[in-house]
Amino acid sequence: MTITSQDLRTAEVQIGQFGAQDELTADLPNVLQNMLHEFADRDGVPDDLTLSERRAKKICDTCNTGNYSLDIASRLTAELSDYPFKACYEDSLMIDELKAVAEDDNRSLPAVQVSPAYFQYCQGYSAQTDSRNSGKELYVLVMNVNHTEVLLYDPYRFRNKGQGNMEPTQIDKNDFEEVWLGKYEVTSTLWVEGTDQQRISQFST
Repeated sequence: MTITSQDLRTAEVQIGQFGAQDELTADLPNVLQNMLHEFADRDGVPDDLTLSERRAKKICDTCNTGNYSLDIASRLTAELSDYPFKACYEDSLMIDELKAVAEDDNRSLPAVQVSPAYFQYCQGYSAQTDSRNSGKELYVLVMNVNHTEVLLYDPYRFRNKGQGNMEPTQIDKNDFEEVWLGKYEVTSTLWVEGTDQQRISQFST
């Protein structure tokens, strides 16, 4: 079973409210902003559980060049300290576990890091390299995992475009697993979830 037309419509509505990436290296701050924006639209989650562009960039300004550092999760958790929510980082998740996170209403959509090989699998891209002629790793937001495909938000694809001019990206599930593993053969995943279900419920009353 592939991504359905309903899956696409749902993702299009979600992405339609996202802000575009404005700088070449700002993919992770942009993904964090949009991850929280989508989460804050859900029932039982406070509307102001969001990040400004400045705060998102500050949280990410010491991110290492490898996989997510735990420092990103701890900084984001500190930023959300007024609410019963925390950032969770896990490495070595499997694709079924990633799917479970993406489908859980009590957890945000998961952000993942993908290797430069990602650009080879998505239409409209050529190989992306940096000043050292090595590939650029990218952070994306996973929106749906199906039997054969993954639907995601790719901030780099729509860099500098206005709100409402973006659409979800589809990638073959096997190709996604390959680029999610990357050269270190370790997956990296970040999301936000509640720390106390009883306290979360107060926001929906």
